[in-house]
Amino acid sequence: MRCVYGVLVLTAGSSPGRAWLPDHSPFDLPFADLPSEIARLFATGICPDRGQPIPEGQRNVVLTSLIGQWLAAGHSEAAVLTQALEANRLRCQPPLGIREVERIVQSIAGREAQTDLGDIE
Repeated sequence: MRCVYGVLVLTAGSSPGRAWLPDHSPFDLPFADLPSEIARLFATGICPDRGQPIPEGQRNVVLTSLIGQWLAAGHSEAAVLTQALEANRLRCQPPLGIREVERIVQSIAGREAQTDLGDIE
């Protein structure tokens, strides 16, 4: 699985005893259940950010930038909050408090909404 430029690509793997047979199609078999991690990606519409660790002193700036990018791409505030909390947990050293991440998302989402309203007027 790879996530590049917002596109999720799943490739078929191979394992012993699982080769395709002539005159058979992959559609002859039922689909497997989608793993929960992948289902979460589809639910949020955002690919996980597996970038470099974010050190203390850069956490707010980097998270603010990521959040702004996700909101500008049209993702919902709820989806962005979910992803921001995950990026905070995985990358920020040490992680910011949950309330701090929530405040950043609300602040940037409010600015995005004001910008959108300004475009209408």
